[in-house]
Amino acid sequence: MRFSNLFAPTVKEAPKDATLPSHKYLIRAGFVSQYGSGLYNFLPLGKIVFDKIKDIVKEEMDKAGANEIQMGVVTPAELWRESGRYSVFGKELLRFRDRKDNDFVLGPTHEEVVVDIVKNRITSYKQLPLHLYQITTKFRDEARPRFGLLRGREFTMKDGYSFHKDEACMKKEFDHMEETYTKIFTRLGLDFRAVDADSGAIGGSGSKEFMVLAQNGEDDIIVCENCSYAANIEAATRAKKTTDVEAPIAETAKFFTPEQKTIEDVCNYLRVDPFYSIKAVIKKAIYEEKEEIVVFFIRGNDVLQETKALNACGALDLVDASVQEVEEAGLIAGFCGPVNLPENINFYIDNELKEEKNLCCGA
Repeated sequence: MRFSNLFAPTVKEAPKDATLPSHKYLIRAGFVSQYGSGLYNFLPLGKIVFDKIKDIVKEEMDKAGANEIQMGVVTPAELWRESGRYSVFGKELLRFRDRKDNDFVLGPTHEEVVVDIVKNRITSYKQLPLHLYQITTKFRDEARPRFGLLRGREFTMKDGYSFHKDEACMKKEFDHMEETYTKIFTRLGLDFRAVDADSGAIGGSGSKEFMVLAQNGEDDIIVCENCSYAANIEAATRAKKTTDVEAPIAETAKFFTPEQKTIEDVCNYLRVDPFYSIKAVIKKAIYEEKEEIVVFFIRGNDVLQETKALNACGALDLVDASVQEVEEAGLIAGFCGPVNLPENINFYIDNELKEEKNLCCGA
């Protein structure tokens, strides 16, 4: 095609909500156009680039022996109810009804659909392993779409699903896919790391994410300079913290701490370094059929990592508990500790505190 025939509308001004250079330039150069919150059209230049990326992904997946399929965006809600995720997935799952009042969702992911495809069509272990993948549109009703194409509501995802006769077969395919993804990211010329990650709502014993390193990324990763270890901060493990501050030496004792509402206030009041204190983080845990107050005990100078906390208590979500909810549970904010907790309160203690001594805490 002659350039004179190419539809490539450019604009001088970037959108007011555009903060990233990629967002600004894609719109100004006529690669994409925005037509709603988190919604974008790919114009001819953008579609050319999009197709080149898609072709690389497809080529490597086909070489790896995967079968490409195309699943529908609209999914009957019954499949999601069968998996138990319809009521717990969250507001990102867009639900709607047709004219006959049948419930449907716009698929943010396709585990339910692909299982429905396979379960009545695979009749013998001899048909395994089987790997199905697609490159198609997804929709997640993000609360705060931002960063242009990086965090949109409608987007294109390559998602693959494999089925195996045993764990050894699955592990082999997992490693095979890690090699395949490495080839894809390398061909795309990206600076990336394959890191240990949280398995999320799908669960499982292991997960890896391929992270593209960028100043404007939305996740943090930990990379060891002396070995090959790399992990999303949500899944990272580390050695216990140390400090040069001398530990307070004292027998078990009680101290009155009036009006000291935070662990920082208490430590300042007692003249104790926060390293030698136990912070109580009170949350409301939401499960499929109940809600309850739970307490997480961490070192005073630490911050609760909520993904790890979710995994520890097995909840669907953790939210801040109101003052009233805390009091109704028999707790007092600012004075909560592992001593004299009500018997009905479930609590979780960070491994960082295991076998520690010379600590101050609420009671």
